[in-house]
Amino acid sequence: MKRLSWSKLFTLAALVSLGIVTQGATVVPVGTPTPRVPSASPGTSNLKAWEGFQTTNYLNTEQYLYTRSVASIATGPTNIITIVNRRIAMFDNPNAILTPGGPLTASTQKVVAGPTAYPPTNEALLDVWLGEAVLRNLCPTNTSGNVLGGSTISCLVDHATVRYDQLQGRFLVLMTVTDTGVQTIGNGVTSPRKASWVLLISKFSTFASLGTAGSSDVFITPTPPAGSTSGVNTANWSIYYGSGSDGFGGVSQVNGNINSLPGIPAADATFSCAVGAIAASGATPTTNCYFPTDARLGIDNDNIIITSPVVNVNYFIPPAGTTPPVNTFAGTRVRVIKKGGASPSAGGSPVQSPGSGAKGLYQKSLTSTALTAGNQYAADTAGDYYDLYASTGGGTLITPLSAFSTGYANGPYTVGPATASIEAVAGPTV
Repeated sequence: MKRLSWSKLFTLAALVSLGIVTQGATVVPVGTPTPRVPSASPGTSNLKAWEGFQTTNYLNTEQYLYTRSVASIATGPTNIITIVNRRIAMFDNPNAILTPGGPLTASTQKVVAGPTAYPPTNEALLDVWLGEAVLRNLCPTNTSGNVLGGSTISCLVDHATVRYDQLQGRFLVLMTVTDTGVQTIGNGVTSPRKASWVLLISKFSTFASLGTAGSSDVFITPTPPAGSTSGVNTANWSIYYGSGSDGFGGVSQVNGNINSLPGIPAADATFSCAVGAIAASGATPTTNCYFPTDARLGIDNDNIIITSPVVNVNYFIPPAGTTPPVNTFAGTRVRVIKKGGASPSAGGSPVQSPGSGAKGLYQKSLTSTALTAGNQYAADTAGDYYDLYASTGGGTLITPLSAFSTGYANGPYTVGPATASIEAVAGPTV
């Protein structure tokens, strides 16, 4: 039934004459409620905005690029992390309503004196943050004889992004590292290739302000503290990239974790990134080698999702300006990683992920414990992560769909382009 307003039926004079409304009645003030969320700027209404880091900082600014430009930002309770190109920086969040030391007050609030007067508390180039030991594994080309441990012109650190998971209070940084096997610009492939995802997870939701008690370098800079050779500060971060012992790829990891599905039997045998695996012009290669063209990081209640469109570089790719004989796009590599989380089992004791023995990424990252790969087509709920792909059949059949459409490169173990006809298959919840 539609509700009618008194004001639509009677005039004010009529309401007064009926005694329903008393003209000139005293209005009782209700009062102004106090805000539920305190101001981030007690005593001032100034907008706290700044331009970020300055390009005149030559210590932490790369002077040339062989990769596309990227920009990403993540905001936590008291910190802001930005990535611009291949440089990562952390700022104290001046708009936070609390500080690492406690509630915000007029004396403890962060002051942004001007758009260029708010420097980061920590910053580093991404390759320096990863460190020599990690790069030796990710980019093995010319490891011997190279004082940087394999970080040559063939090594591309690319597609970096940062997110903050407010459900569990973790910063996540994803990037790809690709060893192209090309040691001189303009020349062909002369060394084995490799392509990998690198995932870093913070161990905290907040970091202490630089110089305060309990703080430590979030990123170790090119001029590191005494006794350090740069690299990830494991007191603050865990890293998974397929070291051979972290479970994020196959044991050998010769082709990188983008070209590895440890939970799928015989999958790794279909990949080879050796120089000799590249087919002649117009021919179909017998094995596959994927290079990422992007990397996206998704977050939901239970999972971390990594996706990368890939090209199959075992097909012959002519020089720039010449149309390739085959479209080398091979679909999208997808990896779903369980966050994990305690919940009571039937017996009352806490377990991780209901019905599962897997602890998940967040639990294991606290102690840098290796992850366990699972199989989406098997009755498998114990895996920490699953590689998703299109199959030629349902049930437990795990044969990958080799080619999605005429004119496309072979793309096994990926989700295909929009032109493909992919059969929906059932599998366990991951």
